[in-house]
Amino acid sequence: MTPLVYQGVFHIYLNIVMFLIGYGLLKRSKESGDRMLKYIAFGFFAAGIEYLFIGLPLFFFPYEFYLVKMSGFVAWILSYFTVFFMWYATKFVYQKFPVKPMLVGLTIIWSWMLYRYLVPFQLAFINEAGIMDWAHSQVIMVGGLLFMGTYLPYGVVFIIRGIQKKLYFKAFTFGLGFAGYLLFLPLTYQVETFPTYIFMTLLAGMSMTLVAVGVLFSHAVYRQ
Repeated sequence: MTPLVYQGVFHIYLNIVMFLIGYGLLKRSKESGDRMLKYIAFGFFAAGIEYLFIGLPLFFFPYEFYLVKMSGFVAWILSYFTVFFMWYATKFVYQKFPVKPMLVGLTIIWSWMLYRYLVPFQLAFINEAGIMDWAHSQVIMVGGLLFMGTYLPYGVVFIIRGIQKKLYFKAFTFGLGFAGYLLFLPLTYQVETFPTYIFMTLLAGMSMTLVAVGVLFSHAVYRQ
Protein backbone atom coordinates (compact mmCIF):
# COMPACT_ATOMS: atom_id res chain seq x y z
CA MET A 1 0.00 0.00 0.00
CA THR A 2 1.45 3.34 -1.05
CA PRO A 3 1.56 6.26 1.41
CA LEU A 4 -1.15 8.14 -0.52
CA VAL A 5 -3.47 5.13 -0.54
CA TYR A 6 -2.91 4.60 3.18
CA GLN A 7 -3.61 8.28 3.79
CA GLY A 8 -6.85 7.97 1.84
CA VAL A 9 -7.87 4.83 3.74
CA PHE A 10 -7.24 6.58 7.05
CA HIS A 11 -9.54 9.48 6.17
CA ILE A 12 -12.25 7.20 4.82
CA TYR A 13 -12.07 5.27 8.10
CA LEU A 14 -12.53 8.53 10.01
CA ASN A 15 -15.50 9.26 7.74
CA ILE A 16 -17.14 5.97 8.75
CA VAL A 17 -16.41 6.51 12.45
CA MET A 18 -17.82 10.06 12.37
CA PHE A 19 -20.98 8.85 10.67
CA LEU A 20 -21.37 6.10 13.29
CA ILE A 21 -20.97 8.62 16.10
CA GLY A 22 -23.45 10.97 14.44
CA TYR A 23 -25.93 8.13 13.94
CA GLY A 24 -25.63 7.02 17.57
CA LEU A 25 -26.11 10.54 18.90
CA LEU A 26 -29.05 11.26 16.61
CA LYS A 27 -30.74 8.02 17.63
CA ARG A 28 -30.23 8.85 21.31
CA SER A 29 -31.58 12.35 20.66
CA LYS A 30 -34.80 10.99 19.15
CA GLU A 31 -35.26 8.57 22.04
CA SER A 32 -34.69 11.18 24.74
CA GLY A 33 -35.81 14.38 23.04
CA ASP A 34 -32.37 15.83 23.78
CA ARG A 35 -31.81 18.68 21.32
CA MET A 36 -28.18 19.08 22.37
CA LEU A 37 -27.35 15.61 21.08
CA LYS A 38 -29.11 16.33 17.80
CA TYR A 39 -26.88 19.29 17.01
CA ILE A 40 -23.74 17.50 18.13
CA ALA A 41 -24.77 14.69 15.76
CA PHE A 42 -25.08 17.22 12.93
CA GLY A 43 -21.54 18.32 13.73
CA PHE A 44 -20.21 14.78 13.44
CA PHE A 45 -22.08 14.24 10.17
CA ALA A 46 -20.42 17.38 8.79
CA ALA A 47 -17.04 16.04 9.95
CA GLY A 48 -17.74 12.74 8.21
CA ILE A 49 -18.48 14.45 4.90
CA GLU A 50 -15.40 16.61 5.40
CA TYR A 51 -13.20 13.51 5.57
CA LEU A 52 -14.74 12.25 2.33
CA PHE A 53 -13.49 15.37 0.57
CA ILE A 54 -10.03 14.75 2.02
CA GLY A 55 -9.85 11.00 1.45
CA LEU A 56 -11.55 10.36 -1.90
CA PRO A 57 -9.30 12.61 -4.01
CA LEU A 58 -6.32 10.56 -2.86
CA PHE A 59 -7.86 7.57 -4.64
CA PHE A 60 -9.29 9.20 -7.77
CA PHE A 61 -6.88 12.03 -8.68
CA PRO A 62 -3.93 12.08 -6.24
CA TYR A 63 -1.62 13.85 -8.69
CA GLU A 64 -4.08 16.53 -9.77
CA PHE A 65 -2.76 18.88 -7.14
CA TYR A 66 -5.10 21.75 -8.00
CA LEU A 67 -8.16 19.53 -7.55
CA VAL A 68 -6.75 18.09 -4.33
CA LYS A 69 -6.17 21.62 -3.05
CA MET A 70 -9.73 22.72 -3.87
CA SER A 71 -11.18 19.54 -2.34
CA GLY A 72 -9.36 20.53 0.83
CA PHE A 73 -11.00 23.96 0.60
CA VAL A 74 -14.44 22.32 0.56
CA ALA A 75 -13.37 20.17 3.52
CA TRP A 76 -12.52 23.29 5.51
CA ILE A 77 -15.95 24.74 4.76
CA LEU A 78 -17.53 21.56 6.11
CA SER A 79 -15.31 21.65 9.18
CA TYR A 80 -16.78 25.08 9.93
CA PHE A 81 -20.20 23.47 10.24
CA THR A 82 -18.74 20.83 12.56
CA VAL A 83 -17.64 23.49 15.02
CA PHE A 84 -20.74 25.65 14.39
CA PHE A 85 -23.19 22.90 15.34
CA MET A 86 -21.21 21.85 18.40
CA TRP A 87 -20.97 25.39 19.69
CA TYR A 88 -24.67 25.92 19.01
CA ALA A 89 -25.48 22.75 20.97
CA THR A 90 -23.84 24.27 24.05
CA LYS A 91 -26.80 26.58 24.62
CA PHE A 92 -29.00 23.61 25.51
CA VAL A 93 -26.76 22.85 28.50
CA TYR A 94 -25.46 26.26 29.49
CA GLN A 95 -28.22 28.79 28.89
CA LYS A 96 -25.88 31.71 29.65
CA PHE A 97 -23.42 30.66 26.95
CA PRO A 98 -23.16 33.64 24.52
CA VAL A 99 -24.06 31.62 21.45
CA LYS A 100 -24.73 34.39 18.94
CA PRO A 101 -21.57 36.47 19.53
CA MET A 102 -19.45 33.31 19.68
CA LEU A 103 -20.85 32.09 16.36
CA VAL A 104 -20.31 35.49 14.79
CA GLY A 105 -16.71 35.42 15.99
CA LEU A 106 -16.31 31.87 14.70
CA THR A 107 -17.62 32.89 11.28
CA ILE A 108 -15.20 35.81 11.06
CA ILE A 109 -12.22 33.66 12.06
CA TRP A 110 -13.20 30.86 9.69
CA SER A 111 -13.65 33.31 6.81
CA TRP A 112 -10.10 34.47 7.45
CA MET A 113 -8.92 30.85 7.50
CA LEU A 114 -10.58 30.13 4.15
CA TYR A 115 -8.98 33.25 2.72
CA ARG A 116 -5.54 32.24 4.00
CA TYR A 117 -6.02 28.76 2.59
CA LEU A 118 -6.21 30.28 -0.89
CA VAL A 119 -4.07 33.42 -0.56
CA PRO A 120 -1.25 33.26 -1.44
CA PHE A 121 -2.28 30.24 -3.49
CA GLN A 122 -0.04 27.20 -3.17
CA LEU A 123 -0.75 23.88 -4.79
CA ALA A 124 -1.01 20.76 -2.69
CA PHE A 125 2.10 18.61 -2.89
CA ILE A 126 3.52 15.29 -1.76
CA ASN A 127 5.91 15.83 1.14
CA GLU A 128 9.04 13.98 2.22
CA ALA A 129 6.95 11.31 3.98
CA GLY A 130 5.21 10.48 0.69
CA ILE A 131 1.83 11.80 1.87
CA MET A 132 -0.30 14.69 0.66
CA ASP A 133 0.30 18.13 2.07
CA TRP A 134 -2.40 20.73 1.35
CA ALA A 135 0.03 23.64 1.99
CA HIS A 136 -2.09 25.11 4.78
CA SER A 137 0.12 25.05 7.87
CA GLN A 138 -1.17 28.37 9.21
CA VAL A 139 -4.80 27.35 8.69
CA ILE A 140 -4.33 23.94 10.32
CA MET A 141 -2.74 25.59 13.36
CA VAL A 142 -5.69 27.95 13.94
CA GLY A 143 -8.24 25.27 13.07
CA GLY A 144 -6.57 22.86 15.46
CA LEU A 145 -6.93 25.34 18.31
CA LEU A 146 -10.61 25.82 17.52
CA PHE A 147 -11.20 22.07 17.40
CA MET A 148 -9.37 21.68 20.70
CA GLY A 149 -11.64 24.28 22.22
CA THR A 150 -14.61 22.35 20.86
CA TYR A 151 -13.85 18.70 21.59
CA LEU A 152 -11.94 19.08 24.85
CA PRO A 153 -14.83 20.52 26.93
CA TYR A 154 -17.16 17.78 25.71
CA GLY A 155 -14.61 15.15 26.67
CA VAL A 156 -14.25 16.61 30.16
CA VAL A 157 -18.03 16.83 30.61
CA PHE A 158 -18.52 13.22 29.55
CA ILE A 159 -15.83 12.03 31.97
CA ILE A 160 -17.36 13.94 34.91
CA ARG A 161 -20.91 12.80 34.19
CA GLY A 162 -19.83 9.24 33.60
CA ILE A 163 -17.99 9.09 36.92
CA GLN A 164 -20.97 10.65 38.70
CA LYS A 165 -23.21 7.93 37.27
CA LYS A 166 -20.59 5.23 37.92
CA LEU A 167 -20.40 4.46 34.18
CA TYR A 168 -16.64 4.35 34.29
CA PHE A 169 -15.94 2.44 31.08
CA LYS A 170 -18.28 4.56 29.00
CA ALA A 171 -17.01 7.80 30.53
CA PHE A 172 -13.40 7.03 29.81
CA THR A 173 -14.10 5.90 26.24
CA PHE A 174 -15.33 9.42 25.65
CA GLY A 175 -12.66 11.18 27.67
CA LEU A 176 -9.64 9.22 26.49
CA GLY A 177 -11.02 9.10 22.96
CA PHE A 178 -11.38 12.85 22.66
CA ALA A 179 -8.03 13.48 24.36
CA GLY A 180 -6.19 11.04 22.10
CA TYR A 181 -7.83 12.42 18.98
CA LEU A 182 -6.91 16.00 19.90
CA LEU A 183 -3.35 14.98 20.68
CA PHE A 184 -2.51 12.66 17.80
CA LEU A 185 -4.50 13.94 14.81
CA PRO A 186 -2.67 17.31 14.57
CA LEU A 187 0.64 15.43 14.72
CA THR A 188 -0.30 13.48 11.58
CA TYR A 189 0.07 16.74 9.62
CA GLN A 190 3.58 17.41 10.96
CA VAL A 191 5.39 14.11 10.50
CA GLU A 192 8.42 13.76 8.24
CA THR A 193 8.50 9.98 7.75
CA PHE A 194 5.85 7.53 6.62
CA PRO A 195 6.33 5.07 9.56
CA THR A 196 5.74 7.96 11.97
CA TYR A 197 2.61 8.89 10.01
CA ILE A 198 1.32 5.32 10.32
CA PHE A 199 1.96 5.34 14.07
CA MET A 200 0.20 8.67 14.64
CA THR A 201 -2.79 7.83 12.45
CA LEU A 202 -3.26 4.51 14.21
CA LEU A 203 -3.35 6.28 17.57
CA ALA A 204 -5.72 8.98 16.26
CA GLY A 205 -7.98 6.37 14.64
CA MET A 206 -8.12 4.24 17.78
CA SER A 207 -8.91 7.32 19.85
CA MET A 208 -11.94 8.28 17.77
CA THR A 209 -12.98 4.62 17.70
CA LEU A 210 -13.14 4.79 21.51
CA VAL A 211 -15.57 7.70 21.20
CA ALA A 212 -17.70 5.70 18.77
CA VAL A 213 -17.76 2.75 21.18
CA GLY A 214 -18.85 5.08 23.98
CA VAL A 215 -21.62 6.59 21.85
CA LEU A 216 -23.00 3.37 20.44
CA PHE A 217 -23.08 1.57 23.78
CA SER A 218 -23.90 4.42 26.12
CA HIS A 219 -27.33 5.18 27.57
CA ALA A 220 -27.00 7.59 30.46
CA VAL A 221 -23.66 9.36 30.24
CA TYR A 222 -24.90 12.29 28.16
CA ARG A 223 -27.16 14.23 30.49
CA GLN A 224 -27.59 14.62 34.17
